[in-house]
Amino acid sequence: MIVKKLVLPRQISKLQALSKRLRASHDKFTHVQNDLGRFLAGYNGEKALQFHLTPLSSKDTHLLHNVRLFHGKQFSQMDLLIVTRKFVLILEVKYMSGMLHFDRSFGQLVQHKNGVERAFTDPMFQLERQIHLLTDWMEKRYLPRIPVHGLVVMSHPHAILKGD
Repeated sequence: MIVKKLVLPRQISKLQALSKRLRASHDKFTHVQNDLGRFLAGYNGEKALQFHLTPLSSKDTHLLHNVRLFHGKQFSQMDLLIVTRKFVLILEVKYMSGMLHFDRSFGQLVQHKNGVERAFTDPMFQLERQIHLLTDWMEKRYLPRIPVHGLVVMSHPHAILKGD
């Protein structure tokens, strides 16, 4: 059962409105465009996953999109939380195309696309942090001790994945 639906984040609407109002010559135009592209990629990645989540919709499986929890002095944002009676699963969704190389020895995800190489932090680090924070958050609220697992999901249909 979908408890918290996927909706277009307000940040995207704000950036789209700002993008229409800024001239291309404005010194913040490129920054706004980059932010908009990044937020849209995240939203599109989660949207692409919707079809594959349909079989999970039951009264015993709860799907929560874009969960943001406050933990101590920091927030933790999870793209998708799947809660069952036996376990909790965090999905960290990435919507990236091109050749994606997961380099665990350097903790990087390297994207090769259109002759350009870009490095990102390995999303597994983010996922491991989310698992730790959610487990701790649940314990502090005396919730049942059930396993918390996580998966990084690459949802772009044209991604080629490589690893060490």
